[in-house]
Amino acid sequence: MVGGEEAQAASLFDARPAYVALGHLHRPQGITAATTVRYAGSPFPLSSAERDYRHSIAVVRLAQGACAVDLMPIPRPVAFLSVGPAPLDEAVAAIEALDLDPTMPGEIWPFIEIAVRIEGPEPHLQSRILGALENKPLRLVRILSVRAEASEAAKDPMSGADLAELAPHDVFAALFRRDYGEAPAEDLAAAFAQLLVETETAVEDR
Repeated sequence: MVGGEEAQAASLFDARPAYVALGHLHRPQGITAATTVRYAGSPFPLSSAERDYRHSIAVVRLAQGACAVDLMPIPRPVAFLSVGPAPLDEAVAAIEALDLDPTMPGEIWPFIEIAVRIEGPEPHLQSRILGALENKPLRLVRILSVRAEASEAAKDPMSGADLAELAPHDVFAALFRRDYGEAPAEDLAAAFAQLLVETETAVEDR
């Protein structure tokens, strides 16, 4: 998906339908159009990158050609934890410090992703991480090895990147996270998505 070839203008939808449900974006967002147009979003996390995001469903009430949309947050009974990026000793200590109820049922054990910052070979990295996890009510998603130089480059997510290969919303989210330390709020992400659609539409209309 390079250059917006996959995009369609919001004017594709006129006022005849009361509600238009779109896919396939992970996060819900509305599109400004002649009627109510929304991406419903996924009801549960589809990757570890969504661990801090609150998923929801949209309840749509139709009456006399109009509609009202209410978002209902979906409870997440299973936590998604993360450790790091940190040096191996600190990552191990952080895992060992987790205070979890060992009697909790296996189906609600938290997921965990562990990122270890390394400067050279760490032959015992995996065994030490697995040792720290032993007898902990946790489900390991993955262990990431992050080189120190890569970690520094990550402070600027656009460093060395070819912008032609990056999706605009990913660039926006990465720069926002770099500057503010967190992902953009849903309404801000939706506003950017709408601005992107309007910009691409203006280019198409020239």
